[in-house]
Amino acid sequence: MPDIVSFNKGHYYLLGLGVCVGVFGLIATLEHWFSIILSEATVKKLFRVAVLGLMLGLLLPHFSHFGFSRYFQSHGYISCDAASHRWLHSVILVYTKNEMLCKELIEARK
Repeated sequence: MPDIVSFNKGHYYLLGLGVCVGVFGLIATLEHWFSIILSEATVKKLFRVAVLGLMLGLLLPHFSHFGFSRYFQSHGYISCDAASHRWLHSVILVYTKNEMLCKELIEARK
């Protein structure tokens, strides 16, 4: 395994949003461009998938952060909080094998 690992939590937010937007885009395309009238049961199923996509976008980033953090720490990595950074939805967490690598990353960011 590498000495430095970064984990981008923000991609998981976008996964859920992509599922939701994709479903609504599919409905709009079928009904408005191709004039296909979807049955109420089909729309209900697609709406449920869209809601699941929203839930996925809200819950998956937190569960994956917790899971990856435990995995990396159990394999001897330490969280390098000073080298990690955040901007809007994008959260990049950095894990290193030792404290010296963490200090090197902090110095490189300055």
